[in-house]
Amino acid sequence: MLTAFPILAILLFNRKFNFNSTSGNLLTLWTSLFGIILLVIRYKGDPYYLPFAKKRMLHRYAKGFLFGLLLFAINWLFIFGLQGFHVRLAFSFSGIPILGLFLVGFIFQSMFEELVCRGYIMGYWLKRQKLLTACLANTIFFTLMNGFNSEFSVSAFLGIFLFGMLLSEIRLITGNIWFCGAFHAAWNFAESRLFGVTVPGLSDSGMILKSTNTGLSPFITGGTFGVEASWLTIGLYLALSFWVLSLLQKQKGKLYGTTIAGF
Repeated sequence: MLTAFPILAILLFNRKFNFNSTSGNLLTLWTSLFGIILLVIRYKGDPYYLPFAKKRMLHRYAKGFLFGLLLFAINWLFIFGLQGFHVRLAFSFSGIPILGLFLVGFIFQSMFEELVCRGYIMGYWLKRQKLLTACLANTIFFTLMNGFNSEFSVSAFLGIFLFGMLLSEIRLITGNIWFCGAFHAAWNFAESRLFGVTVPGLSDSGMILKSTNTGLSPFITGGTFGVEASWLTIGLYLALSFWVLSLLQKQKGKLYGTTIAGF
């Protein structure tokens, strides 16, 4: 709702505006900045709701972004290796400015979602020392928020749920939201714009590569929902979640504040 006001203003002047177009996608992504600003103004100074570590911000963000890019690339390569995608080159020098706008837009959009889920909702329950509720509440909300489309399925639900749970664990172990926001942004940007995998709600994507499903089982490719519904992706999320959980077991008693672990 925080990002709906600029979109509603557009609709007042042009009811036929196509939000599935490139300009519509960019508008939707960039208006997330409006929500970030409102949350920062409202909860300024509260490390539970706004877990921004002030030291080494760029280092933490870059680390999370590179991790997200690498993870998506590995996942994509597995699916491609199993002949799940037809791939063609889609790069053009004239598209670089638009690619840059999408990069910044995904940074805004992902950070807004992280502030709502891993920031406000998770922070609300962490402040009350309800660790399990903090993880489940924000992850369920995140899953439902990303599941309102006709391609949603059981595997899509499970994939998004595990992604949200993994990000919750990362917030706990790092004590801040920089890595979560960067990881989330890198995954979305790589999926839709770098590798050109089908993403519901976005215009015909792929500005470096275009990946088209070959018709192989959705069990491998994720089908029309995207790779989040692939059981390869689900397995990857599950393995990472258990790994981060094992790290958290060594950090008992340091999960509620802004403790920074060497992650």
